[in-house]
Amino acid sequence: MRRSDRAMSCTWAWQVIQGGEYGVLSLETPEGPYGIPLSYLVDGGKIYFHCAKEGRKIAALTQNPKASFVVVGRTQPVYTDNFTTYFESAMVHGFVTEVTEPEEKKRLLKLLAAKYLPEQLQQADQAIAHSLTRTMVLCLEPSEISGKAKLPRDGSWD
Repeated sequence: MRRSDRAMSCTWAWQVIQGGEYGVLSLETPEGPYGIPLSYLVDGGKIYFHCAKEGRKIAALTQNPKASFVVVGRTQPVYTDNFTTYFESAMVHGFVTEVTEPEEKKRLLKLLAAKYLPEQLQQADQAIAHSLTRTMVLCLEPSEISGKAKLPRDGSWD
């Protein structure tokens, strides 16, 4: 990291990931880098995604399961003595595997539903049952994590 003064601890970075709403999964394909924005879930020190069982992401992961995942937390463009942006970000590197056990898939999909649509949770079991056979759940197990931030000097965000 070029700006080592902006490096944050792994614990701090993990908090940004746990509190984030969306992230970008980056993969290597034969055609070059491929990044895709995703909703996600953090559970038990791992990051989970759901997707269709085919497509560019699955093809890339079949060839190379290494991935990075980036979450941007709060941001605030500001002008003090110049133009800048306060920000929080975290990056995870690791390997992606498929969750294949049906009950674990159901549990994780229900946790995703609870994260994004808690007011609709009563419909989750039916929706999960309807789409379980055509839905893939992927697990990113972190091997490296880093965080970076430019924070307001006084610690306050507007």
